[in-house]
Amino acid sequence: MSEELKPCPMCGGKAAFGKTIYAPRKEPNAWFPDGTPITTAHSVNCLLCGVNNRGLAGGYQTQEKAAIAWNTRAGDKA
Repeated sequence: MSEELKPCPMCGGKAAFGKTIYAPRKEPNAWFPDGTPITTAHSVNCLLCGVNNRGLAGGYQTQEKAAIAWNTRAGDKA
């Protein structure tokens, strides 16, 4: 992925990608919006203040989706 991450919207700190891998389960207990069970989730984290975009379900399906969400700011044109 070549998309550069914007600075943290809270403190202006440097941002970095994060990844959470969940232990395999017979029956998944969380799903992405498309119905895929969550086994790996991607997020973006501020290295200075720790704010992140993991959310309640653990993050996003791809690193690209996590970056798009992180880089979207209030007032950005759609």
